[in-house]
Amino acid sequence: GAPARPPPPQVPSGPPLHYELPLLPKPPPGSQLMLVKMPMNAGILAIQPRQYEPDVPETLEHELEESKTVNVIRWRENTVTRKPESNARMVRWSDGSMTLHVG
Repeated sequence: GAPARPPPPQVPSGPPLHYELPLLPKPPPGSQLMLVKMPMNAGILAIQPRQYEPDVPETLEHELEESKTVNVIRWRENTVTRKPESNARMVRWSDGSMTLHVG
C-alpha cells in the first residue's frame, strides 16, 4: 500500500482578540508609521483604545485595577487644534535604536 501521510502540523491558537480602534484621519503624506510588538497580558503596559476623558470614570480604570497595570497609553483630542495627543512618545537614539516612553 501507499505510505502513510504524516499528520498535518499543529497551528497554535488561542482565544480571539478584540481591538477597539479610534477613527482618525489619514496621516499626512510622508509620515512614518511604526509597528510595535508589545507584551500583552504581562501587566507591564496597557492601551486605552477610547479617548481619555478625565470626567468619565469608565475610561478603563476598572480594567486597570484588575490587571495592576501602571503604564497606560492614552490619547485625547486637543480642544484647540482638534488633533489627537498621546501620553506616549517614540524616541530615536543616536545609535538608531528606539524606545517607547509612556507617561
